[in-house]
Amino acid sequence: MGLFSSKKKTKVGTTVARVIDDDGIPNALQTGMAKSIFRDEDLYGHVMNELANSAGLRTERLFKRAKDHYPYGLPVGKVVSPSQGSALVQAVLDGLEGAPVTLEYSRYGPPNNYHIAWTKLIAEHGYNPLTNRLSVLEVQTGRPTYLDFFQLVISPADYAAMDASAKEQWGVASNSGYAPQRRMSYDDMGQLRINPDVIYNAQVTEPYVLVQYVADNTTYGTGNLYPDEAGRYTTGTFTIDVNELDDGDDYFHAKYKIGGVIKYWMYRKGAGTYPTLDGIDNAPNGVPRSYFPFLYFRFDKVSAASTEGTNEYAETEKLLKYLRMDYAEMIDTIHENPDIGDVEQAMMVFAVSPTSSHPVDCRYLFDYFNGQYALQGADTISVAASIVNRLLKKDQSLEQYATVIQDNRFKMTLSNQGVYKRFVQGSIGKVGLHTSAFVAGTSSHFFRKQVSASTYEEIEVRGLRMTYHIWNQYTTTGDDNDDILLIPLDHAITETYSIPDREAMYLRSLHFVFNSRVTIKVKWYQTGVFKAILTIAAIALTIYTYGATWQSMAAALAAGTITFTAVMFAFAMELLTAMVYAVIIKEVVSAIGGELALIIAVVVALYAGYKAFEAGSLAGSPWATELLQLSNSLASGVGDFLEDEFSDLAIQAEEFGLYVEEKSELLDQANDLLKGNVAMSPIVVFGENPNDFYNRTVHAGNIGTLGISAIQHYVDVALRLPELSDSLGE
Repeated sequence: MGLFSSKKKTKVGTTVARVIDDDGIPNALQTGMAKSIFRDEDLYGHVMNELANSAGLRTERLFKRAKDHYPYGLPVGKVVSPSQGSALVQAVLDGLEGAPVTLEYSRYGPPNNYHIAWTKLIAEHGYNPLTNRLSVLEVQTGRPTYLDFFQLVISPADYAAMDASAKEQWGVASNSGYAPQRRMSYDDMGQLRINPDVIYNAQVTEPYVLVQYVADNTTYGTGNLYPDEAGRYTTGTFTIDVNELDDGDDYFHAKYKIGGVIKYWMYRKGAGTYPTLDGIDNAPNGVPRSYFPFLYFRFDKVSAASTEGTNEYAETEKLLKYLRMDYAEMIDTIHENPDIGDVEQAMMVFAVSPTSSHPVDCRYLFDYFNGQYALQGADTISVAASIVNRLLKKDQSLEQYATVIQDNRFKMTLSNQGVYKRFVQGSIGKVGLHTSAFVAGTSSHFFRKQVSASTYEEIEVRGLRMTYHIWNQYTTTGDDNDDILLIPLDHAITETYSIPDREAMYLRSLHFVFNSRVTIKVKWYQTGVFKAILTIAAIALTIYTYGATWQSMAAALAAGTITFTAVMFAFAMELLTAMVYAVIIKEVVSAIGGELALIIAVVVALYAGYKAFEAGSLAGSPWATELLQLSNSLASGVGDFLEDEFSDLAIQAEEFGLYVEEKSELLDQANDLLKGNVAMSPIVVFGENPNDFYNRTVHAGNIGTLGISAIQHYVDVALRLPELSDSLGE
């Protein structure tokens, strides 16, 4: 890619919505009882008939059909851990080195940014993990140069969308090695960063690692003399590209030691070099569980209507018929969305929210994570002790277990930082009651079951999250109480429930999942490289102009050649000039446009660097200094200009949001007025077969004759009190 070429930036998102609201969920048991009462017929026969045709058993038939015939297969959940295949990795490394190695960590998953940074520090910058020195930079600086620390620079949106294991810090921290001077990392408010491994920058289009180093100038100069204390240490930065491995595959990462030398190693699964690693099957700690099928309406940005006539279309259509849904009609309705072109996948899944308070959902959640507790080794250690143990192992990641739920097309990963189980003295209700709760402070979901009059069982799940693998390495993640955090239904659990419970659960669990993908083109001057150029120009300007000016003033003041008042006046004039200059620049940017102004700023910065190089230093080239000041001011003006533009857009968006909210309330009010209680309607009876409907409605008589005779009987009819048959029929 050339210096002035453009690149593409991809954004992804996920939206979920329930297919059937609570008001629309029938109850086969109640319907059967109502029919027997109103028709004065056998209760048992009506109830059994309704249960036999209920959504619960029809969904069971859907599952069986999908298991035997669905081309995309049933999603199979497998419990894995990040250390998957570590024994095989050890064997491969032993073979590569020709001797046993000491494995510090082995992690399996998407490319990890920090592991890549360590690998490139060694390969490209001559980093020595034992001395913490950068040999390649020492050739340039001519003095001992040490790694200070490094940080991942990324936009908040990209960080949220990134797979969890891609942003974990394994092994030692980047600032753990020796450095003669350590600069702590502070945020914009001057507070020490809670997470010094990450810098959030909304303007960054491609994540990168920013490395800070410190050079020791103690022995630099004549003999063993060194400059004054202020110049004893020199700091600098450089960047590392971590976006080369972007094909969405999983990798084996390893850090190991051989002969006292620390090394980093990566291997892409499926590359063909190591068959033992390519053939790893992610075998779970137990029997794989089968989940209900993913039903697709759109995939790879292509409508399922284009597959009509294929076996895939026919089988999906049959499965939806069990739910009394028309496949073609649902496809057409979904694709009426004007933004459907951005939707990568549109699908329907069987899943429940972990924050649901519905009794049958709470029961399933308790049973599901009780099973996860067993699969993850039934760890009865306390939460605090578990965290301490992992930190003592120098593993800062709490991402301990993941369940990969995947069919032949799509993959979701349900992960957690630990499942803990305990018995608690107390009561949450009657024996057998299930409840759920979420505590935001610890990101913990609690699922409880009253097992006796005075004791309930509690399962705590820490750091629960669902990741949707949308396209290549791009993912979205739902955690805490996000709407997109869903727990898919495991048929091995639900098949043990009663038919009425299954009916409620299956219909409540139906969710549409829409995954969107938008690719935008990023202009060359919006990339991190050119932002770094402008930043470096600004720093250089500060050091070599205002810094030098202030130092010379201080020296003159100490010598008594100027007064303190004169110094303050000069400084005030510098500040006033800069303020006026900034206002003028802002007006210029507004006149010529932000894009052209930024291009000019970049060109000026490059030319200034060339002039400084010709002069031997920036301080020796006043013209270069002025150019850098102009470039820096233009860049700042562009920032102010864009900030104003975005501010206006934000105000417009807020006003539009208020408008939408107002109109939505009106629509809700109109919708409420249109709603009727169809359960008592003489026209609609849930579960009624066509023959019964015909016999009940065809004998109503001639509507024309009835209309004429109604006139003479108006008084009698108006004065007669209504009877039950008037509302419900015979």
